[in-house]
Amino acid sequence: MKTIKNKQLASILVLLLTILFTGCNKNDDVIYSDVVGIYEGTLTTDVAGKSINSKSNSTATAIVTMVGDEIEVHCFNDDFDTTIMLNLYEDGDMLNTCLTGTDFENMYGHMMGQGNMNGNMQNMSSEWMQHLNNEHQNSGEHFGGFNMINTCLTGTDFENMYGHMMGQFNMNGNMQNMSSEWMQHLNNEHQDTDEHFGGFNMKNHSFDYTFKMETGNFHFQGTKQTKK
Repeated sequence: MKTIKNKQLASILVLLLTILFTGCNKNDDVIYSDVVGIYEGTLTTDVAGKSINSKSNSTATAIVTMVGDEIEVHCFNDDFDTTIMLNLYEDGDMLNTCLTGTDFENMYGHMMGQGNMNGNMQNMSSEWMQHLNNEHQNSGEHFGGFNMINTCLTGTDFENMYGHMMGQFNMNGNMQNMSSEWMQHLNNEHQDTDEHFGGFNMKNHSFDYTFKMETGNFHFQGTKQTKK
């Protein structure tokens, strides 16, 4: 009788573990698959430093599909058509993207998974990484900068945006930032000067990405279309 009860208990434990494991995988799949869909928006072209946003090429579509663990982004309008593969990395309310395969190698000078030889020390010592770790949570959004010099709001604009004063160290800052997939990716694979080109805002279901082409930069900004 005791043996039967033990077997029943073991079966229940196995079932619970299976449900838990499946649930965790399903949650991850749901997060990533949430970006799949059709995004309608605008495409701004920057050729030879001159910004062009004419009516003939202002609207564009991006179709995002899952291909294994990666996403395929097909962006097009009447004058533009390109397809790229990207990896996704969770960062609070954002799913940031990075190039894959040979595109990654050509952009950053090493294969994905080979890591940056000086990665952790270089990244952690930069002013920008210190700022992110000391002042922000994973979901702390930033809005632009210069080549190799990032920017952040100041004064009351900083307080209104992020909910605390500059210099009041975010209580959960270091642990939260270091534990996000995105921060781990930056520390393991990149140097401070490595550039990234966009991602998904999961709060407003938007997609921003700059396509670096031989003819110039093409910046897409769009919103996911809901099924009717």
